[in-house]
Amino acid sequence: EPSDKIPVGILEKCIKLTNEPPSGLKENMCIAFNTLKINPAVSFADEKRRCGVIFGLCYYHAVVIERKKFGSLGWNRNYPFSLDDLRNSDAIVGRYIEPGVSRIPWEDLKYIVGEIMYGGHIVDDMDRVLNNAYLNYILDDKLLVDLDLVPYPSNSPAMKVNPIRVPMDNAVFPFENWDKYIEEVITSESPALFGL
Repeated sequence: EPSDKIPVGILEKCIKLTNEPPSGLKENMCIAFNTLKINPAVSFADEKRRCGVIFGLCYYHAVVIERKKFGSLGWNRNYPFSLDDLRNSDAIVGRYIEPGVSRIPWEDLKYIVGEIMYGGHIVDDMDRVLNNAYLNYILDDKLLVDLDLVPYPSNSPAMKVNPIRVPMDNAVFPFENWDKYIEEVITSESPALFGL
């Protein structure tokens, strides 16, 4: 913060530090994972399903954040998506994935995340269509089996992920394993990862 008590000569010789937001899909996904915490009361089987859904949410969050760097090709307007949107979406997922119930209510999750959590920021109709298209692609049963991160893999290599296969030691959600997994899966960043 500005201060008139420090001489200008000292300020000119000081090291200046800035805190910049992360850039890149990998970095945003790692920050998203490290932001979330899992309820230790959830059983191991349900943890694996929730793990897959959280992977999808973190990927979705990283994509909507990173689309900003494409300017008007990414979003028609600049939206203030934040980690709070992701935290709130994670809390909803925790309430919707019921122990012992094999079916995940995808339509409910898509509506809450797409129209309320993230969609509450979106004011442009075409941006809303794009946002819902991402959620329709990511939040689906294929997320728990095999999801290709490249939605339209015409010229780009497929980047298949299976979040269920991430090693989980002693039924604990392994955040330390996710950084390594993301590093292995996302080998390169290209506009194809963003649906462009």
